[in-house]
Amino acid sequence: MIIQFLSALLLPWAIGTAFLLATMKKRQGSLLLFLGIGCLLGYFFISGLMHVYVAIGRLFNIKEFLLIELAILIILSVPVFRHLIYSNRTSKYQSAYNLSYPMWAVIFFVILAMVYQLGLAFIDLMSKPLFPWDGWSHWSAKAKIFYYYLEFPTLYDTKVPFWQFEAISANAVNGANRHPYFVSVIQTYTALAWGQWSDSIVNLPWLQCGIAMVLTVIGGLRYLGISWLLALFTGYMVLSLPILDTHMSLGSYADIWVALGFLSVCITLVIALDNKDWRFALLCLVTMLIVHHTKYTALLLLLPALVSAVCYHFLGKWKFIILLLAFALCLPVLYFYLPVIQTAIGKLFNMTWLRIFWYNENAKPLLIELFVKSNWHLLFLSFFVVLFILFFTIKYKQHQGIILLSIIASLSLLLILFVALFTNRMEGSVFVSYINRVMLHIAPLLCLIPACCFQLYDSYRKEKY
Repeated sequence: MIIQFLSALLLPWAIGTAFLLATMKKRQGSLLLFLGIGCLLGYFFISGLMHVYVAIGRLFNIKEFLLIELAILIILSVPVFRHLIYSNRTSKYQSAYNLSYPMWAVIFFVILAMVYQLGLAFIDLMSKPLFPWDGWSHWSAKAKIFYYYLEFPTLYDTKVPFWQFEAISANAVNGANRHPYFVSVIQTYTALAWGQWSDSIVNLPWLQCGIAMVLTVIGGLRYLGISWLLALFTGYMVLSLPILDTHMSLGSYADIWVALGFLSVCITLVIALDNKDWRFALLCLVTMLIVHHTKYTALLLLLPALVSAVCYHFLGKWKFIILLLAFALCLPVLYFYLPVIQTAIGKLFNMTWLRIFWYNENAKPLLIELFVKSNWHLLFLSFFVVLFILFFTIKYKQHQGIILLSIIASLSLLLILFVALFTNRMEGSVFVSYINRVMLHIAPLLCLIPACCFQLYDSYRKEKY
């Protein structure tokens, strides 16, 4: 059973990675990048396979799944080995093996810190049951039903307190029927591989998701030309986020998968535009589809990436900086003039969804969650830093990808702050929960801002002196 279980966890990851190695352009950091995104693609393939089984009226069978996965991996291994052999003969990129011994010592220490962090998350994950909240009442509720039915039966929404769950009817979930099945299917697949339902075991893919996120960060930064040490430190910054560690060890929540998907969307989009590579453009569209099938509400996050890409491609460089500053000044302007704006708009269009900042009950909790509590690494402050540095580095064509990545991260943060402060999407007692979970969606991307800023400043310093 252990061999079957480990194979079930690793085969989807291997399939996604092998597919990317066989089809994508290789470069420094590409292996780590493909390992990170490959985890997401692999589990999305499993979700599609299980939907095919439902469509043809066949019950889930883990042995059949593993045989199909193994066959696909064997087929993909042929072009992968061919590409690896060819790339080893013709590679012109600097290898990590050329680093100095002190640099290797620092890298070893960072990797050891990452392993320690993941080990603590693993122990925490395996030693406690599901937390009685959304994961327990929504996502895992669906997964458990799928596991025992060996298919996707009709589900019903039932709104009851979690302590009265025994009173609800069969096939009922606590209001999460509207969400896609992707996250629940991951748990169902893991339970099938284990052979029985376990509230801890089914969440092991969440640990894989955290590892994949770190690999995506390191590989993406290396692909964009950032040094090994800086990329590793950024990967550890992502992994050491307390809110990310919480979601890895809690399990059963969709937010960490949304974060990995949105990070993959942004990195592949930047690489596609920076290198004019249609294959990465297609991969970006696939990761957008995965984000949509993870959580419908996460679709709004794709707006900053698309807007940034379109504006950056069609507008002049300085015009885009002015546009970015206009977005940045949006919140302070609304802070002082929103009462007048709201009154005028409210009278003309009856737009009651705008709210006055002066009496906004979310303003103080937002500042506490961002700057007082230990959920984040003061990522919000790095947003202002990148705006300042962009003025001095926008002319360097060799770093256009890094600049675009920083712009997407900044606009994503502005969008979430606007939704949190000036709309009614996060109100009352649920604000603390919502703001942290939504910020987690862009937190890995925001962690890239310090690395991008450092790289841009280093290039500016070398050019100047």
